[in-house]
Amino acid sequence: HEEVNFDSGKSEIRAEENDKLDASYIQITAAVMTYGRFASVKLYIAGHTDTVGKNDANKTLSLNRARALGAWLKKRGLSIPIFYEGFGEGALLVGTADETDEVKNRRAEYIIAIDAPTMGPTAQQWKRL
Repeated sequence: HEEVNFDSGKSEIRAEENDKLDASYIQITAAVMTYGRFASVKLYIAGHTDTVGKNDANKTLSLNRARALGAWLKKRGLSIPIFYEGFGEGALLVGTADETDEVKNRRAEYIIAIDAPTMGPTAQQWKRL
């Protein structure tokens, strides 16, 4: 899937991201139809930020981005369980110095899985939407 990117400091999904999300929704539902017959699959959404702002604020912002993406997919009709978590600036796609505005880092990504994925050295507290 193509990652969904966000405006700096925002968690609202931009209108120009809707085509990406529509395509992703089709891919997700196809995967659920294929693999959901064999196991109880779930969607896990990870939100991220760039390095602009304080760590605590970025953690909250990334959580809100992941929740916004999950809400969009649920509203579109996705019926499998959706979980989300925010990683702040802890998993940069593009390595940058602190306070660097980088759109590729302001993203949400997701994975379809049976068990909760582990990302990084610390345990995640995946929240159910």
